Amino acid sequence: MLTTPDGFAPVSVHVAGPDTSGKQPFSGKQHGEAPDKHIFLSWRVWRPAVFQRKIIVEHVMTLTNSLAKSLPKLTWLEEVLERKSKAKRTWAYELYGEKRVVGPDLLDAVSGSYEIELYVHLHSTCLQKCLFCPAASHSFSRQQQDTDLDFINELIERIVLPAAANGVYTTFRLDADDISGHHRLPEIMQALSNSTGNPVSLILLATRLSIPSGTGAIVDLPGLMGLTTTVFGSSAEVHDKIAGRPGAFVETLRAFKNLSNKPVWLNAHFVLSNLSCSQIAEVVDTVSHFGMDLRIQNLIADCDAHETMLRPLLPRIDEVLSGFAVAKEQILAASERIGITLSDFPICFIPEELRHLTRSDYNRQSLYQYTLSPVCEKCRHKDDCLGVPSTYIELYGTQAFAPEE
Repeated sequence: MLTTPDGFAPVSVHVAGPDTSGKQPFSGKQHGEAPDKHIFLSWRVWRPAVFQRKIIVEHVMTLTNSLAKSLPKLTWLEEVLERKSKAKRTWAYELYGEKRVVGPDLLDAVSGSYEIELYVHLHSTCLQKCLFCPAASHSFSRQQQDTDLDFINELIERIVLPAAANGVYTTFRLDADDISGHHRLPEIMQALSNSTGNPVSLILLATRLSIPSGTGAIVDLPGLMGLTTTVFGSSAEVHDKIAGRPGAFVETLRAFKNLSNKPVWLNAHFVLSNLSCSQIAEVVDTVSHFGMDLRIQNLIADCDAHETMLRPLLPRIDEVLSGFAVAKEQILAASERIGITLSDFPICFIPEELRHLTRSDYNRQSLYQYTLSPVCEKCRHKDDCLGVPSTYIELYGTQAFAPEE
């Protein structure tokens, strides 16, 4: 265990050596090999009272590098730390459409030159009816959730373990309308932890996290490293309206409080709408108070249904700029204590003093009918700018755009 010079609580790391037995390499079992070939410590990042993620990460890497260089027969760990990522291919398994099958191209990938990413949508029923979400959440049975665990185990046996034996790295991305309500989630998490060793981050509704016993059950999931929950504003009026359910805001605040002293990375995802631009400063203050990282994201339209639903919620440039200008000092001050990201906004929506906090998880071509305003053709940022949905120009025109030459 490592105690940092800054007085943080202990940090421990989970590492395990390569397993050639064909069994799950990160399960903690020795599989008949000499004990010194494996080190099993639990991955827990204990949150300090004054939270500075960057410093903790630096100390974790220092500890891990020290392990790699100091312990006998652990040269493989140093190689892992210095390893560069390969190109990645993704196989997606949605809930609807064809039966989930491990196809021949995925089987061939276990000995290929690409890393493997497995996207699996699980059966779960969402409790909210968010105004911007076009997904219709069906009511799924426990038997359907059982099939999710069966399929994850099939992927582990047929893909993850053979790929690991060939030096091919595999990661999972799990999607679900409300993954915390999946009755096989603990077993799925255990299977992923045992087979890949990757710490897992989950995006959860605040509903179950608002109950202390529910928070404890989630935090104790095997391999869990991070939790993200969503906030839509700083008032019940705005948050509950966007969530489509009364009481959602109170649950979110309770969830923040319950999570604030838990040993996981915590993130709040603030989806910005025209109802909440004036509440940015208050949201930043609230999230920072609980020591959570914050992502403020623009509304994104990636399909025709999204575009229709976003029409009454799209914020104007001047609304976003004004909201960020009012919150600028809080954002800059909070960014010294927590991680803050402003994601998927056109450049001209963000005051210059905050642009070092921006990022985009999409590109213009991947979104539904996104375009640049004609007045932006001379802007020096046009090649990297996300642009706006064509609906924006239809609703608000082009007069507020401010190209920077």
